[in-house]
Amino acid sequence: SVSFHIVGQNFFPHWCQHYPYNCYELSLDELEALKKRKGPPREQSDTFLTQLVEHGVISHPVFTLKLPAGDTGRGELTLGRLESREVSEIGNLVYLPIGADASNKRKWAVMLSRMSVGGRDEIDIKSLAVVDSGAGHIAGPPEEAGKLISAFFKRADKAAKRAVLKTTTGYHYLRCDDAKYLPDLELKLSTGATAANALFIRGEMLVQKTSRGKGELGCEFLVTERVGSMWTLGRSLFRNRTVRFDAQGGKIGLVLETSSQEERPRTRFSRLRMLFPGSKHKRLK
Repeated sequence: SVSFHIVGQNFFPHWCQHYPYNCYELSLDELEALKKRKGPPREQSDTFLTQLVEHGVISHPVFTLKLPAGDTGRGELTLGRLESREVSEIGNLVYLPIGADASNKRKWAVMLSRMSVGGRDEIDIKSLAVVDSGAGHIAGPPEEAGKLISAFFKRADKAAKRAVLKTTTGYHYLRCDDAKYLPDLELKLSTGATAANALFIRGEMLVQKTSRGKGELGCEFLVTERVGSMWTLGRSLFRNRTVRFDAQGGKIGLVLETSSQEERPRTRFSRLRMLFPGSKHKRLK
């Protein structure tokens, strides 16, 4: 119900007015036409915005919303429906209020209560996390992110008995084949409700092939440390997921799960079997 700009780079207020050549306005008809473009299946592709980059529609995977004057619609932008194949999500659609940073500027950020690795190794966060379609990593303060990364590779080593990790200037690399041993990342998001709402990102969605790795270490782990007090939820959050940005209501809509930790490993294992039939994935315990 709202037009929006896909933006090349958006570092300053009123960026499009100052640098209009960096902005690409897409009408609803043009967005509808994108659905007919041929492209890789969503299970094997990257995020919605990355696909737009690959198709040459935009130059960078970044967007801003532009609400027309007198708009009476909901003002919602949904990312994740480029391909005709439906996104597979289990849970309930929940709208999370967005927050403001230390300078009281509103951001596309949600309250992140806790993070855990495969339902264990919980880390208390209790701060805002920016939902950033243009960020390549899930990144957080060094102490918290360091604990999270260590927990991931401790679990992967236990499952694979041979997982390889190399750290270079804050980035982490592994064998692409070892990605299947990475457990899920669980994000507990605060909604104000009493029920626990969680978002799960499969371990396979936390890696991507890269030319920066050395030798057999051809994949990069997309969790890293960053300077600052806020977490950034980047590319991995958007993979095979629909994210709804409600500009008028100041909310982000995500499908969240309320299943117990006991049910989750069985659900994940069955999904892996569907995604990779005939593969020899080892169940994480």
